[in-house]
Amino acid sequence: MLVFVGSLKHFEPETSFFITPEMIVYCHLNGKWKLPWQDIIRFGEIKANVRGEHTQLPYLGIKLNNLDHIAKSISPRLANKLIHEQQELLVLAIVNKEISSEDDLINFEPYKLNEVIYKGPIVTLVAS
Repeated sequence: MLVFVGSLKHFEPETSFFITPEMIVYCHLNGKWKLPWQDIIRFGEIKANVRGEHTQLPYLGIKLNNLDHIAKSISPRLANKLIHEQQELLVLAIVNKEISSEDDLINFEPYKLNEVIYKGPIVTLVAS
């Protein structure tokens, strides 16, 4: 078991983010996505109200003004993995009444974004 886990760790990308003057690239074991800087409005630490106290969460939030590039560059496998990795954020948003429990439902129905139809887990990332 130790050798198996060690070999999985060996294949993980050494660096998660690559920042260039043109874009930011996120590399994950299950894929990557690319965003040009002009699509990003802001990014920073995420804070939440947990039991009446403002707490910093271990996530980096990115607010986008254009979803085209992320939808085109992310693989369905990575989109699916990110949905599961960020499940805690959805639960926290529901508990804090920032979203309703109906908004938490994962929707895989085809979604049209700028004349392109997306299907599968990518829809849950771009159709929110």
